[in-house]
Amino acid sequence: MPTVPQQDPQEAAAQDTAVQQQGRRWLERLFGVEFAGQDPQLKYYGRDPRATGMVADYPGAKEVGRAKMTDLAYGTPMAAYFGDQPPKIPTATFSEVEKAYPYNVPSGRLEPPEQRRLGAIQKGWLAARKSSVAQLGFDPQRTVMTDQPGRTVGLGGYFQPQADTMWFDVNLDPEAIVHESMHRGLHMLRKEGLIPPELGITGGGQRAFDRDELLVRAMMLHHFKDVESVQYGRRHEQVEQAEKVIPKSDIAKIEKIAADYIAKKHPMGPR
Repeated sequence: MPTVPQQDPQEAAAQDTAVQQQGRRWLERLFGVEFAGQDPQLKYYGRDPRATGMVADYPGAKEVGRAKMTDLAYGTPMAAYFGDQPPKIPTATFSEVEKAYPYNVPSGRLEPPEQRRLGAIQKGWLAARKSSVAQLGFDPQRTVMTDQPGRTVGLGGYFQPQADTMWFDVNLDPEAIVHESMHRGLHMLRKEGLIPPELGITGGGQRAFDRDELLVRAMMLHHFKDVESVQYGRRHEQVEQAEKVIPKSDIAKIEKIAADYIAKKHPMGPR
């Protein structure tokens, strides 16, 4: 059995800190989250009851009830989530998330479909139907959520391409399931070589990375208005930037590419 070399405790602590800082910078670039200070969630993620002046267009309990009444999910894998015995839902703790990022997503464990968790999936699926990109990437079986009210790690969700898995905080940003589904949908189209270079999200590198995030922000704003900002009382900085730099023609172009891809793979509609 090989001997594990011993490391100076101070040197190990310094390396751990460097890794944590690197991970936080990665997340800040991806999510626009400020991690400075002891309570990063207070910067963007304190739910302000005084938030006014913005409108969100996102499915709620009423839309879920209508979907059940009309059997909207019939014939799709989502039918089980609207039935009497919905599947168990992959969940993970914040501690598991912190250990996994930025290179992985915790596998978590399957837990009973408590209404808040199930509702986020149901509403997310209904919302994803408005966007072909989100519809393509939406998959509850590749989505892990954390349900720990009163706690946060300062971000709403993330998609890990290598693991092909999404994570989101169901209490902080339940709509992040759609945001991350858009990232996954774009990733799937990129793998197929279907995204034109002029959209600026191919070829790798920081510029494509940042543009990918802005495109998703712009699509969320286009389809769901201020759903990513309304609870915070002001527009998220990345949402404001996305509205300025992402033309509507780019949104229309990528949505058509996704719609055509879905139609080709599933002539009878998405499954």
